[in-house]
Amino acid sequence: MHFNFPVVLTTLALATAATADRLIVNHYGFLSGNTYTGTFVTKYDSYIIGNVDGCHTNPGVPALNRLCMDFGKRRGHFTFNGQGKRCLKETSNDFAHCSDDFAWATCSKLYYDEVKCTW
Repeated sequence: MHFNFPVVLTTLALATAATADRLIVNHYGFLSGNTYTGTFVTKYDSYIIGNVDGCHTNPGVPALNRLCMDFGKRRGHFTFNGQGKRCLKETSNDFAHCSDDFAWATCSKLYYDEVKCTW
């Protein structure tokens, strides 16, 4: 049997990337107040976890025991039972004005994907 080594490595890299976790955050900004609610996406399911600003213990995802987000630095980290610290970084966002009566309110969808921890 003959394997094309670069194709095998590419396939493995894509399979590994597909299992990474993701946090999708809905941000609402109005004057000096901000609200951040999130959906944590795993390879098994997605979980609405409500407020995700700051640090939270047991935020409602099975086996997720800590989630900390720093929106000012566009990063966060989390831990599952029996695992070390894993990290998230903002990889994209959809920015828009909200469809409410306040022209100065903003709504954004922020995408945080799992990355290698460097902090």
